[in-house]
Parts: sequence; structure tokens; C-alpha cells
Amino acid sequence: MRRGVPAMLLITLSLALWPYTAGAREWSKSSLRGRCIWHATGLPTTSGQRNGKGPFTIIAAVTFDGKGSLSMDYHANVDGAYGDIPNLGGVYSVDPDGHGTLTYTGPLSGVTATYDFYVTPRGRELLLIYRSNTTAPITDRIAWGRCQFQD
Repeated sequence: MRRGVPAMLLITLSLALWPYTAGAREWSKSSLRGRCIWHATGLPTTSGQRNGKGPFTIIAAVTFDGKGSLSMDYHANVDGAYGDIPNLGGVYSVDPDGHGTLTYTGPLSGVTATYDFYVTPRGRELLLIYRSNTTAPITDRIAWGRCQFQD
């Protein structure tokens, strides 16, 4: 029985990790296309608190065109104020390892926001974090989210 434990452990770990490693491939702008539903949440950093920034949450239906451009119907609640922006445009890039960036400019604020992301191995979703904006070298908020592709 004792000999079987390492083998059983190896089999169990292999099965547990299979969904994360199966289907891994090289990515490109053309392989990232379609529509996903994005949800992100953000909290103020210490500097954000000093500048009067509060939490935010967003949802958006994002369409990637396979050529590096995107459009989204964007809904946000920032510091308790709700707003929506239909057909907001942006750009994206993706490296062969699945790391990429998503960038858009808010039409009301004029601030360009960039999110870093990784494509999950099977390509069903993006995992995102807020990277930067055009107004400050250190952002006032941290944010994270996921964008799940629709079948």
C-alpha cells in the first residue's frame, strides 16, 4: 500500500492540473477574437485615498476583432456614481505566451487606462489587472477582474 501512495499522488495531481495545462498554445491578435463579458473591481491605494478616490466596479461586453481593436458596451460605478458608455473603442495586443494588454480612453475623463491580462490555457477567459493610466505614475486604484468568452 505504501508504494502506491506516490503513484496515486502523481495521478491525482496530474488530473487536478490537466484543465490548466491542456490545450495550451501560442497566442496572437488573430487568435483572440470574439465576445467576452468582463467584470472588474478596484479599490483605492494609499495615494488614491489621499486624493479622495474610492472603489469602483465595471461590467462590459467586449468584442475582440482579431486584428488588435476592440469595442465594448461599458458600465461602471465609480465612487458611487453610475455611468454607461456604449460602443467604447480600444486596442489590445497579446504575446505568444498569452500575456497581453487592453487599453481604452474614457470619453468623459480623457484618461487612458491599460489592463494587463493572461489568456487562460484553453482560451475561455482573460484574467486582468489594472496596470496604469495617463494621469499618474502611480495609480490611485488597484483593480482585477476576468473576462469570460461566450460560446
